Amino acid sequence: MEEKKSTSPDRIGVKIKCLSNLLKRRMANDVAAEHIDEVTGMHGWLIGYIERQGDVYQRDVEKRFNMRRSTVTKMLQLMEKNGLVTRESVESDARLKKIVLTDKALQASKIMKKKIQQTEELMKRGIDEEELKIFCRVADKIAENLKGECSKEEGC
Repeated sequence: MEEKKSTSPDRIGVKIKCLSNLLKRRMANDVAAEHIDEVTGMHGWLIGYIERQGDVYQRDVEKRFNMRRSTVTKMLQLMEKNGLVTRESVESDARLKKIVLTDKALQASKIMKKKIQQTEELMKRGIDEEELKIFCRVADKIAENLKGECSKEEGC
C-alpha cells in the first residue's frame, strides 16, 4: 500500500529529517560516482567552507556548523588520516592550529562544487523565488527556536 504524502505542517521534524536523508543520499551517490569516497558529505561542506574563508580554526568550524568540539575533533582527525587536511601551528599563538586543505582536498572540491551546484538546481526545480524566500525565512525561524531551547538545556 502506498503511503499518502502529507502536506500537514504538524510533523516539521519528520519533514526536515526526510529532506536531510535525501540530500545526504544524493551527495553520497555523487561522491561514490566520482571515486572520492573518503570525502563524506560533511567533509565536503567543510572543505568548501575552508576554501571560501581562508584561515579557519577548529572553533570556527564548531560555530559555523553548530557542532560540538568532540565531533569536530574526530572529523578533523579522520580528514587528516585521509589526507584531506593538515593542521599547522600559528606563530601568534602556539595553541592554535590552522586547518589547511591538501591538494587532494582541493581536487575533490572542484568535483564537489559541480555536484553541489547541480543538486541546488535540482532542489529549486519548480519553486519560485517567493516560495524560496519563505522557505528560508521559516527554516531560519525554526533554527532560532531550536537554538533558544537548546541554550536553556544542559549539554546542547
